[in-house]
Amino acid sequence: MLGAALVSLGLVMGALLLDKKTAFQSGPLSHSHGSFNNACAQCHTEPFAPAARLILSNSNFSSVSDASCVKCHNPGIHHLAEQFQPSCASCHKEHQGERDLKRVPDSECLQCHKDLHRADNAPPQVAQSITGFDAKSHPEMRIHQAIGGPSTDPGTVRFSHQSHLKPDGILTIASFLPNGDANRVRKILRCADCHQTDKSGNLMTEISYDAHCKSCHPVPVRLAGTPSKDPRYTKFETLVANFQARPALHPAKGQDTSATLGELRQRLEKLIGDPPQVQIMDYLDFQYGFFNGVFGARREMSDWPKAQMKFLVEQLFHPFGKDGKPSQAGCLYCHTADPKSADPIPLAKSNIPKRWNRHALFRHQSHQHLDCQSCHKAQFSQNTSDILMPTIKQCMNCHHTGSGGARADCSECHKYHPENGSRDIQSGAYSHTLEALTREGNHGP
Repeated sequence: MLGAALVSLGLVMGALLLDKKTAFQSGPLSHSHGSFNNACAQCHTEPFAPAARLILSNSNFSSVSDASCVKCHNPGIHHLAEQFQPSCASCHKEHQGERDLKRVPDSECLQCHKDLHRADNAPPQVAQSITGFDAKSHPEMRIHQAIGGPSTDPGTVRFSHQSHLKPDGILTIASFLPNGDANRVRKILRCADCHQTDKSGNLMTEISYDAHCKSCHPVPVRLAGTPSKDPRYTKFETLVANFQARPALHPAKGQDTSATLGELRQRLEKLIGDPPQVQIMDYLDFQYGFFNGVFGARREMSDWPKAQMKFLVEQLFHPFGKDGKPSQAGCLYCHTADPKSADPIPLAKSNIPKRWNRHALFRHQSHQHLDCQSCHKAQFSQNTSDILMPTIKQCMNCHHTGSGGARADCSECHKYHPENGSRDIQSGAYSHTLEALTREGNHGP
């Protein structure tokens, strides 16, 4: 016995002298914490805590405190109304080799979600019972759960995927002619022409007019009046032709229609101010019939841009056509009128969702081997209101626990720690965040 004790003591002393602290580990550290292999005190700050955990045999007791974890990680909490917050190490178990610490066993999630209750006793705002990932034990995605009526896309831009995905293509505008008409060419569109993944490979970039719509749907403008064939006015009519060959500005994100009107107003003022002014006053008076025909008397030159602006607004926005039916010309070809809007041209906000499943993770890059339309039935969608996101049943075709199935555990699609609106475990500034530390292997928001 004494000999065994001396040998054991010798091994311990040898490990300490050689600084081989890994001899005392229950198992190797994960790859992400590999740099701490010989720096146990970075995480194990309490003396004899591992021994106490072994003696107590309490699964809820951790030899690493949350305070050690939040030195580097700022995880926040899952939900303010949760009945208890587990310790970091109770879910993220170290010393088990090259495993992903973010891949938490389903048992850790289901201990609450199989029979969910809130600390404030209010009804849960999510499914009260989830026991797995199949049609019986997991609810349908929230976007497909109708509340007070059928689930619909909240976007207000008039759009038909079916029209844009015609096998023989669609007519697009290549350029504008001097009279305001357009040269059109036929183009076959693919999903990827408008839908591209962001830099992370997770989500799709936001749809914007300049990036995705402008090449096919520029906003044409045409000035009022009948062009003259008098050679004296050729120079001015060239300016008019150039004006009409240039589409109107579409408001960028954060702008309203005043940006469009302001740009047109500047162009009109520049048009009559550009030298040489070759008898513009007489030209406008007699050829366009503007000063006498509109006002009944000669007015100032500045009145012409004002009247043209009124005419342009009529082109861009007129809620009703000559037949009294709702218009689908100008802005209203794509956008919806909103009488409550305070914008100069009252249009409804586009309201195109940036994210659909706000509490689920997804990585398009991992699914790029699939055809887009195997999940998104866009080729059959005629209305903006159609929701083209896949149902959970479609996901289960690949993600299931059976033979050959893709991962179907909770952490594959859900993240415990919220990115936004979370509350810190302890206050103070952090040199690193969970997102920054796990970006490479993370599915993103």
